[in-house]
Amino acid sequence: MTTEMIISDMTICEPSSAMSRNQTDDKWYMVDYETDDGMEGTMIYADTRCEVPQIKMPVDLDGWYKIYVGINYTRVPGDGPKAGIRIKLSEDKDFTVFGPEPIFRHAAGHYPNKMGTEKVMWNSVYEVYWKSAQISQDSLLIAPNRNSRSDQWGVSNISWVRFVEMSDDEIHNHKIDFPTESTKCLAAEYCQGDVTGATNGNDMFHPTDDGYITEKIEPFRDTDFNLLLWECIRGDMCAFNSKIGRVSENGSVWNPEWIDPLEVAVDYAHDCGMEIYVSMRMVGSGYPFKLSPIQQNNYYYDNREYTLKDETGRRSSVLSVAYPNIREHWVELLREAVGYGADGVHLCFNRSAPFVLYEEPVRDTFVQQYGEDPVDLDYEDERWLRHRSGFVTEFLRDIRKMLDQESTTLGKRLGLAVTFYHKPYPLYNAMDLKSWIDENLVDYLIPHWVHIAQDDPAAIVSQFTALTENTDVKLLPDIYPRTPPGEKYAEAAKLMYDAGADGFAFWSAEMRTTRASEWAVVKRLGHKDELNRYSKEAPKFWRSVNLKELDGVITRYSHNDG
Repeated sequence: MTTEMIISDMTICEPSSAMSRNQTDDKWYMVDYETDDGMEGTMIYADTRCEVPQIKMPVDLDGWYKIYVGINYTRVPGDGPKAGIRIKLSEDKDFTVFGPEPIFRHAAGHYPNKMGTEKVMWNSVYEVYWKSAQISQDSLLIAPNRNSRSDQWGVSNISWVRFVEMSDDEIHNHKIDFPTESTKCLAAEYCQGDVTGATNGNDMFHPTDDGYITEKIEPFRDTDFNLLLWECIRGDMCAFNSKIGRVSENGSVWNPEWIDPLEVAVDYAHDCGMEIYVSMRMVGSGYPFKLSPIQQNNYYYDNREYTLKDETGRRSSVLSVAYPNIREHWVELLREAVGYGADGVHLCFNRSAPFVLYEEPVRDTFVQQYGEDPVDLDYEDERWLRHRSGFVTEFLRDIRKMLDQESTTLGKRLGLAVTFYHKPYPLYNAMDLKSWIDENLVDYLIPHWVHIAQDDPAAIVSQFTALTENTDVKLLPDIYPRTPPGEKYAEAAKLMYDAGADGFAFWSAEMRTTRASEWAVVKRLGHKDELNRYSKEAPKFWRSVNLKELDGVITRYSHNDG
């Protein structure tokens, strides 16, 4: 008979001095609760803007257990739930970060919102499966979520932890789920907008603690992920101590108190058993031209004569790789980042594309070759598409040459991965995949995006397998949306493997790792033979439990939206 233990009374955590029945900035706030199904306990909250200490929960168990965590997301300013909790077993190398799991953006309308309406959300505890582990008189360390900027604060909570003893079959399956060389075929495309500042105008953030970076990478340890595509160049804004790009709001001024995020990321990714590629978004400026921080792109404004141009010669917000000096600028930024000990380069050609239009070098050379002005042709004239794509291919040749040079210095071959729009088709955006493959320029092709709820995933993959089969190039479809239920990930993966996918990539991986119930499936998607099992297990990784009473008031007739 399966046994379980639920720790619902957080007052057992130590030190007791770190908790209070009063709302105090530097302590966990203890709140009694009762659920509709009769469970009683004391949960704790912490304001992430405050310096609230870590606490330790003793766990008096011995054996193999599945671990579930219950979290209440209370209301804070802004849209939707925020924060969550950070926890780790005492032998874990770093914390696991938990966050809310609402359905949003490209998933809206395709999947039910499992967190429910606001009224339901604030009055519920959401229990998620964390992991399976062998425990021996262990302890659980608990900490509030980190805050990178004031507009991202929230209230951390832990309501209970449930330990369910594992059967022999479950232990056997858990051991099967450990990664092997053949299952490590997943790639994480990791956005660092919280450090560089996002394109909506957020300021930069400069961490001073390695843990801010290592906690981002820890979720990939002992998983099927072998490749971390780590964004560190966004336009001229660099998330490392660059001597070429901007590193702060003041340009090139680097504060010695800051950690170097790229240095920490390279070391920690290798410690987690992954390769790390430095990732670059070729952002110029943007509209409506906010000045902080991304759009305040000094290099772009100093070189506006080298932007894309439309048929009439009007300028774009994107720099054109038709110009050798622009290509050289991007290549030297990448060279500088690769020098940190990275294993390759990742290009985000799914953002800011196309990178070549009607600029003078492109238009003039077309006229020389064909005797026609391309502005008089249909945009999709194949001669024009292939001519434009030649400049992008030349850019990849420049990068491949740089990588080969740096390979000699670093003593290892450096790879190249490209994420590209597959709609309406790559050549439309001046991307000649066949030439890239024939010239051995790329190692990974990542078609973006494959929306598993509205597209035909197998059909999309089949478009590209004809190019990559019998080559060394790996095809990693980029699974979208960011928030499907775990069973939908597994079902789609099976279809795409059958169509010839070599593995998968995940754009905005930072949004996925904190969604624990879904991540429990995603991190194992390299196990092709276990996908049917994962589809069956996934619905059990999440449940919502309604609160009957919280902090001495009944939830049914109480309000927090007054």
